[in-house]
Amino acid sequence: MLGKNEHRETNTRVSRTTIEPPPEKGVWNSLEVVKILVALLTPIAIFVFTKQTNEKLDQNNKLLHNNNRVFENRQAFYDKVGTLLNDLYCYHIYVGHWKDITPLDIIKKKRILDQIVYTYSPYFDTPFKSAYDAFMTATFKPYQKMGGDAKIRSEYKVHFDYCKKDSSMKETEFAEMFSEEDNRTQVFNTYFSLLKEIAKELNLTVDYSIYKMPDQKPDPK
Repeated sequence: MLGKNEHRETNTRVSRTTIEPPPEKGVWNSLEVVKILVALLTPIAIFVFTKQTNEKLDQNNKLLHNNNRVFENRQAFYDKVGTLLNDLYCYHIYVGHWKDITPLDIIKKKRILDQIVYTYSPYFDTPFKSAYDAFMTATFKPYQKMGGDAKIRSEYKVHFDYCKKDSSMKETEFAEMFSEEDNRTQVFNTYFSLLKEIAKELNLTVDYSIYKMPDQKPDPK
């Protein structure tokens, strides 16, 4: 049998064991899980954000590079066609060096222009191509038969009388290359409309209103 003192100590131990609350294991585990998830997800989130940011920067750099390349090709294009377009304009309007150009020169320049323009056409917007076609229509009449050359939309006699270049062409052959039209107004308007489109493509601001079409043309000799 237990003594009174021993019995009292046993009851005390039992009482202490009974009244102590159990540890909140469920709450502790949830907090730990959250900590672990945060620890795992934070670097993942940083990685995803960094990856998306780098991809966006890469896309912007590619776009900038592409835009620069397009602009450079547009500049190279105008370097090639600027003088040729001006030759056609001068010849039809009777200004500048028009007397130094033969009809054969003009037809050759048209072919070169067409080749360059159609080669570079992917670098330009539709309004530019439309403006170029309008200028070509104003300066040349489409050929009437397969394999034939386009006719120059101007009057042959003035060009024949004033042409300074030596030419073995007979007057009849010379005349055959012209449509016998005075199309100067249309040539003037479409030429400067084309220049405006080119300036727009090159991000240039040019005031073409200062240019006026000559009122008179030379008389045949």
